Amino acid sequence: LTFVQFTDLHLGEGNGSIVTFAKMIDEINALDPQPRFVVHTGDICLQTIGMASQYFRLSSRFEMPVYHTLGNHDVMVREPDPISRWKELTGRPNFYRFDVEGVRFLVLDGHKVHPERNGWDNVVGEVGREEWEWLEWELRDSCAGSVTIAFIHIPLLSTYPQRRGRAPGEADAWEVSNGQEVADLLADARVKAVFAGHFHENETILYRGVPFVCTGSVCGAWWDWETWPHNPDGSPKGYRIVSVSHQTGEVYALYKGIGRSMDDQIAIYLQHRSREVEIIANVFDGDGRWQVQWRPDGGAWSAMQYLPASSTDSDFLPAKSDAIPHCCAHLWRAIADRELIDTIGGEIHVRTLPPPRTSSPRPPTLATASLTKSAPSGHRM
Repeated sequence: LTFVQFTDLHLGEGNGSIVTFAKMIDEINALDPQPRFVVHTGDICLQTIGMASQYFRLSSRFEMPVYHTLGNHDVMVREPDPISRWKELTGRPNFYRFDVEGVRFLVLDGHKVHPERNGWDNVVGEVGREEWEWLEWELRDSCAGSVTIAFIHIPLLSTYPQRRGRAPGEADAWEVSNGQEVADLLADARVKAVFAGHFHENETILYRGVPFVCTGSVCGAWWDWETWPHNPDGSPKGYRIVSVSHQTGEVYALYKGIGRSMDDQIAIYLQHRSREVEIIANVFDGDGRWQVQWRPDGGAWSAMQYLPASSTDSDFLPAKSDAIPHCCAHLWRAIADRELIDTIGGEIHVRTLPPPRTSSPRPPTLATASLTKSAPSGHRM
């Protein structure tokens, strides 16, 4: 069973959104095997006037069923009854279950409205009592050995707020207030995976054997094409292809950039010094469990050091499109001797050896960067 998750479309918020969305639809329709369904994990941006008709007109071009998860920018807080309006537009409630080929999928809401607020943070993360009771019932009703996968917009578990310098509870629009409890409930039921969006970045947290996966967005940095035409973590605008094994229940996931090869999984940034070259590898879908290696052209492979993300006071996005992204959770580093590399060859190769649980069963991903003067510091191959 294969499906596609895409998230944070933010339709109409910038140049190119409609064209890129249409391109993505055509690309997903052409995948082989074709996905059984697609799920959008929130932020169509239904709060923006006129976007509902645009979105549903375009999404009708999908050649498979489309399921929707409520995003914080989809809660129409100025409507008399925002949830009824959501049901009217999507044809489904704000939290629900659907089944495909014997696999159970749970779509969560996880939002609480603060209509007294005027900014984007007037919708915060919380699984309410009614939704909690529904989720408990659905998980109790799961048959032994059945495969269950969950979707939610705001991640239940994430290091993003801390990487942005926020203590727990300080940024309620970036957190699900009872996310830890919901994560434990899902882990107790041995849910196979939980997919989310909201942060426009890729991050996987393995908690009690369950991968909690945040997926990069379709809109990148809110359709900023000029200064930063990627997601804030440096990954391309894209979507996630997910395969579920009926035999083992294992879930395999691969992030794919729109219009890019499936092998385009790494960006390499080279910091030139007088005698050394600092090599930074941005593995778009990686996490601390991955092995990342580098070698000069013709040389032996050596391990790179994982860089745990720390909080930053830097601007949210770098000023240059080929710069190293700030507060990214999937960077690796190595220091190379410049003279040795120049002697062996003018290229650096990076490869990944991902863990089997959340990666596609594919050969190791390989990327190459040139050390010639004409090569940009953020060369992508």
